[in-house]
Amino acid sequence: MFNYLAGPRVGRRAPVTGGAKRFYCDLCTYSTVFRRNLTVHRRTHTGEKPYSCRCCARRFTHKSGLNRHMRTHGDQPRHDCPHCAKTFAQGKHLEAHLRCSHGIAEANVAEWDQPMSCPLCQLTCADKKALMQHLQRHVSSDGQVLYPCASCEQVFTESLSLEAHMKEEHPSDSLPASEEDEEDSLLGLA
Repeated sequence: MFNYLAGPRVGRRAPVTGGAKRFYCDLCTYSTVFRRNLTVHRRTHTGEKPYSCRCCARRFTHKSGLNRHMRTHGDQPRHDCPHCAKTFAQGKHLEAHLRCSHGIAEANVAEWDQPMSCPLCQLTCADKKALMQHLQRHVSSDGQVLYPCASCEQVFTESLSLEAHMKEEHPSDSLPASEEDEEDSLLGLA
């Protein structure tokens, strides 16, 4: 009887029931009947990533990983996370990422393709992604929300200060009261 646990098993064939031969990893208990599978498996131990993306510097252990990644560079629609640098080939994957990584419960990617207005300065952005990028301009380095004047270059840290400024300096440009209330409710200020 053959003892599978005795002796070195470095890429060596060993008999198994039914006449099939197996290849064993010398670093763990992995075994396979195909030498190629063992070669690919060993990359998990060595960290070797022989497949590289020709569009960016990313490298992969398996060719299937590279093929999946290449779809992000193709003509297919890309779904970029507005909160971090991650990109997804499918909207459902972006939705799952937004829920899991950023705690956004109602992530509806379809609504992201609609033009949206900034609640702080009324700029209309092409879509929600552009709006999210634009909104970052309204936040100071310490996380304070900024309220820029649409008529001049002044910036305020409180919406009430901007409102007072608009009434005093730009009375003809001031928002009607109903729009100001709507703006505050959008920001969670009302």
